[in-house]
Amino acid sequence: MPNTLEDAHVRAMEVAVNASARGQGGALLVEGLVGVGKTSLLLHAIDSASDDALVLQASGTGLARGRAHDILRQWLTPFVLGCSRGAEPFTGPAERLHGLVTGDGIDDAGELDAVELLPAVMWFLSSLTDHAPVLVVVDDLQLADAQSQELVAQVAARLTGMPLLLAVSIDQPCHQRGATDSLRRLRKSAHVMCLAHAPAVPTKSSLDLTPRELAVAQLAASGKTNRAIASELYVTVKGVEWHLANAYRKLGISSRSELASTFANSTLI
Repeated sequence: MPNTLEDAHVRAMEVAVNASARGQGGALLVEGLVGVGKTSLLLHAIDSASDDALVLQASGTGLARGRAHDILRQWLTPFVLGCSRGAEPFTGPAERLHGLVTGDGIDDAGELDAVELLPAVMWFLSSLTDHAPVLVVVDDLQLADAQSQELVAQVAARLTGMPLLLAVSIDQPCHQRGATDSLRRLRKSAHVMCLAHAPAVPTKSSLDLTPRELAVAQLAASGKTNRAIASELYVTVKGVEWHLANAYRKLGISSRSELASTFANSTLI
């Protein structure tokens, strides 16, 4: 765990993860300036989850940014792979969500707004909690499409009594000027953790990339595409995007050219 985060924040996240596993679920909103450690705290939540917990991950900085319901699509994709329409967890109202990813639905769920999709999403999440505690992580929600922001706000208000923790990060406090109505309502439903002070910028050699992040970053720095990396590492393209985005944040960069330069001038390889 990076030492830039205050112990109180780390402990609070661990308490929230453990409480949700006991059925005391809810929403936790981590907000603050860029570079303050929000993503690291979300990753710590994943590390703190029990071995049998189900983890759903999404980011507002995905390649499909701007497409309606992109956060939901990221949640669903790992479950759609190898799962037919109508099979668990895509039963009942959640059946229509299968087609949101595959496009094989009779009705086009992508045409629906967040409120119309909410019953299906809650059925899907509830089905998952029947088998294990669930941790849902959304990074950089402020960059996601409007329907995704609204859906996350709606879900956050409906988690009482569920073994599910929704952990969300945004780059600016929701009460500040420019925040959307959805983000403001999310703030009212969630426990808010404000990381007020940006840490000192660490040296690249001291950054704690996970083994998977390092492997993905090395291949990307060598010029390979996300699809080629996914094939080589036996992961999904979405997984590559997630690990690469985390590596970018930890390295303080935003492009493949910067990544190549970083690896060429550091001891990370």
